[in-house]
Amino acid sequence: MSKGKRFVLLNLLLLTLLLIISLRVGQAKLSLTEALQALVNLSTPSNNYIVLNLRLTRSLLAIILGGGLALSGLVYQTIFKNDLCEPYILGVSSGASFFAALSLFLFPSVFSSAIFSSFGGIMVTLLILLISNKKELSSSSLLLTGISISYIFSALVTLMLFLFQSEMKSFIFWSFGSLSSANYSKIAIALIVFTFTITLTYNKNKELDLFYLDEESAFSIGMDVKKHKLTLLLLAALTTSLVIGFAGPIGFVGLISPHITRRFVNNTHKALTPSTFLLGSNILLFSDIISRTVLKSGEAPIGVITALLGAPFFLFLLLKRRKS
Repeated sequence: MSKGKRFVLLNLLLLTLLLIISLRVGQAKLSLTEALQALVNLSTPSNNYIVLNLRLTRSLLAIILGGGLALSGLVYQTIFKNDLCEPYILGVSSGASFFAALSLFLFPSVFSSAIFSSFGGIMVTLLILLISNKKELSSSSLLLTGISISYIFSALVTLMLFLFQSEMKSFIFWSFGSLSSANYSKIAIALIVFTFTITLTYNKNKELDLFYLDEESAFSIGMDVKKHKLTLLLLAALTTSLVIGFAGPIGFVGLISPHITRRFVNNTHKALTPSTFLLGSNILLFSDIISRTVLKSGEAPIGVITALLGAPFFLFLLLKRRKS
């Protein structure tokens, strides 16, 4: 069995274990038997409701969103040839956050925030690509433009928070990151969109492999670098924007998942894509379990948990790069 297949198998086993644990833990702890009975609607009405409508929904959403974030991070790290890149590097987070804040202020609905943030993330990405197009979408122009746009939208969000403090309380909670509003409708939407984006991304594995070369070499062997870069960045932006809309800005999953996967799987994207997705799912599901159990009452924001887990790893990467 190849390293890639072993890594996928281990992650599937870990995902199954974490899913079972996630059905048991929370403010009301259930035994394994109670959780499994509730999963097939054979326990008490309260247990059935807790497992089927509260815990299972957020666990499934964590699996989908975590995998999507990880895969977006893989795309960004490959295109920019930098393992310190993450899904929010081009300002997608600030743009999506601004439009999510706008929707929570004007139309306080979960689905409107998801729609608005997705639109915002795509719009910001298109704006960055349009501005950078004069430089043939070079990595440096994309990054610098993304940073500039990010500052603009971050400033707009800050201005909204200052002007409408009482109305923006829900946005402040949302900005910490949470899966508490998970439901089957959100799962269905995320599943449909991510099936589309992930399938298209997987079908471009060969093109992603060619991004390991410098762009002149890739172009010389017949690859339309600009076209594939544009397509992949838009797919990653759509995925990231939907994650932000449904769960808020969740950091570090898209940064550490691809990097860890590369240490255990060969560098072809045919192997990296499914492995990175599964690892991202495990990381976010594990973080959600911690967020539900770390406090005696209530839950900790999942964005805080992923930051506490991911920040030391990010520091490790920086120190390792400095030594090399």
